[in-house]
Amino acid sequence: MTIDTHVHLYDTQRPQGVPFPKPEDRLIYRPMLPADLRQVAEPAGVRGAVLVEASPWIEDNDWVLDLVASEPFICAVVGNLDPEAAEFPVLLERFARNPRFRGIRIRQGRPLAFDHPQLRGNLQALAAMRCTMEVVMRGADLERLAHLAAEVPGLRIMLNHLAFVKVTGEPPDAGWVAAMERFSGLPNVFCKVSRFTEQAAIQPAPLDAAYYAPVFDVVWAVFGPDRLAYGSNWPPCLNAGDYRGTVDLARDYFRAKGVDALAKVMGRNAAAFYGGPGFPALHALGNA
Repeated sequence: MTIDTHVHLYDTQRPQGVPFPKPEDRLIYRPMLPADLRQVAEPAGVRGAVLVEASPWIEDNDWVLDLVASEPFICAVVGNLDPEAAEFPVLLERFARNPRFRGIRIRQGRPLAFDHPQLRGNLQALAAMRCTMEVVMRGADLERLAHLAAEVPGLRIMLNHLAFVKVTGEPPDAGWVAAMERFSGLPNVFCKVSRFTEQAAIQPAPLDAAYYAPVFDVVWAVFGPDRLAYGSNWPPCLNAGDYRGTVDLARDYFRAKGVDALAKVMGRNAAAFYGGPGFPALHALGNA
């Protein structure tokens, strides 16, 4: 069973507008709602998804939770809260009352202040609520993240988008490889196999799994079958090709690792990472 761990939903026709995407991104600047996601995901064999909030507006956490309240296709919601804010514990308790709220994401445009005096206490609170943290990071921040993960071992952390490695079909940048290898001994850090078609040097993105294999080989070696999870990054992935292409590329690569590995990366690891009530069908071993 395949779970897509990285989708965005929004309504560009709301009176207040949306902070993401921007109007100039014409391909995806239109309402993207649960029915639109199902239309592309279900024919590709995807049976559920994790909604990752892309808005920095606090009240939009409520908006997305309300949007999917009666939508079983959405297994979990990753919200957006500032883990350095004094009000973080209060806001976390408020949103985490909803069992679909499974964590927060730190975005590239809002860097994490690793030395902030309230950060570790707030992240301990996040871990105590059995919620997760996703991060969009690259470069030197990856080393800092590894240290943070070691300091807060009870917090499950998901590294998004393969840390923005450039995909060329050749062996990836040695600095990126070294940065990723820092996470090999940190069992609380997972990696999301997402946004890889958008990071391809050739556009539209190639649909041959061998083109992505040098990058996938690295994260497979570092994270193994238990700490990788597939994500499409829909709808931005449409700028690089079609939705089904991302699903098939991941399946083609991980199928060669065996049936169990395929099932884990394409679905079961999502259940292990996010937890919550949205993943009951994944507790039984199944093929992706």
